[in-house]
Amino acid sequence: MTTMQEDQDTFARGRAWLCERALPFWSTTGRDAASGGFHERMDLSGAPDHAAPRRAMVQARQIAVFSLAHERGWIDARDIVGPAVEHLIKTYHARDGRPGWLFSVDAAGMPVDSRRDTYTHAFALFALGWAHAVLDDPRLAALADETLAAMDALLAAPAGGYRDDEHTGDEALHQNPHMHMFEAMIVLARLTGEDRFLQRARALCGMFTERFLQPGANVLSENFDSQWQAPALRDMVWEPGHHFEWSWLLHRFAEVSGDDVGRPAAALYDTAYPQGLDAEGLVIDELSGDGRVLKPSRRCWPHTEEIKAHAAQHEAGRSGCRERAAATMERLLSRYLSGPFPGGWIEHLDAAGKPMRDDVPASSLYHLAFAVAEADRVFGA
Repeated sequence: MTTMQEDQDTFARGRAWLCERALPFWSTTGRDAASGGFHERMDLSGAPDHAAPRRAMVQARQIAVFSLAHERGWIDARDIVGPAVEHLIKTYHARDGRPGWLFSVDAAGMPVDSRRDTYTHAFALFALGWAHAVLDDPRLAALADETLAAMDALLAAPAGGYRDDEHTGDEALHQNPHMHMFEAMIVLARLTGEDRFLQRARALCGMFTERFLQPGANVLSENFDSQWQAPALRDMVWEPGHHFEWSWLLHRFAEVSGDDVGRPAAALYDTAYPQGLDAEGLVIDELSGDGRVLKPSRRCWPHTEEIKAHAAQHEAGRSGCRERAAATMERLLSRYLSGPFPGGWIEHLDAAGKPMRDDVPASSLYHLAFAVAEADRVFGA
């Protein structure tokens, strides 16, 4: 059993990694100063991959990261967030004359993939909410409304919710884009104070309780048919990382809305912990509904969501969560954040513990920053 001081020291090491290594690296080398945007990924030496298409989702996540760092007082990020938001809007929003946000562009800012998809739009909304808090720009809330109208027109699924993108039918629907829509609506509701975003969040919470969470098994199915029916348990896929993520989001939704969603948040947590961990305590990528390990590999980001879920359950009054969060932070620091360059990370480990990728995707900084921020807020000295 660790002491409170030992656990706080572990969380302080996570904050130091973020503030002294990651944020300085990704605000300089990780940023394209000419455009105001960000690079998509780095090679293992820490050099930008200029050939990689730049997804709007990554630009949006980086905006949220630096807005969060600004809100926490770790850095003054206005000179980063302002140009990045302008770049995001100019480069990705309605670039081809159609409503909504492009999926990706090249290093010169020319469109590579112009399709509209729910995941990208969710993160555009997320970035607009976070940037609003830094810039206090009334355009951003209006642009969020415009984005939601475009989604309703282009991406709505007949049975409710959204299709993956404008080119797919509704025969296969997925919970994950809706989780990030839920996240974006919580942020917009909290940071703008506008009730219309809270009502959107409440509707998505209703989809979670009525469609996504499978009663009895307390498993969050990833995949559904056109009527939001989940497969049988033996054919169902669930990800412990998403269980942790939803558990934390439900807790944050309760803070904003006053709604009581403690029971499903705890149910998700209880299924993922410890069933979703392997013998080393690392979070497994995928399991089946009847408990079989489908993908024994272990990505970086689910550990960040585990930390956030422990923090949420601690605030809900559950004992032992500080120690669990500190142990996960320690594994994150030692197994993923120890390389390959200061401010970088190992993205994915196979079952034997060997790295599975030869790059460092910028997209994961969002997970890491929000986990460190939650650990610092809830458990920090």
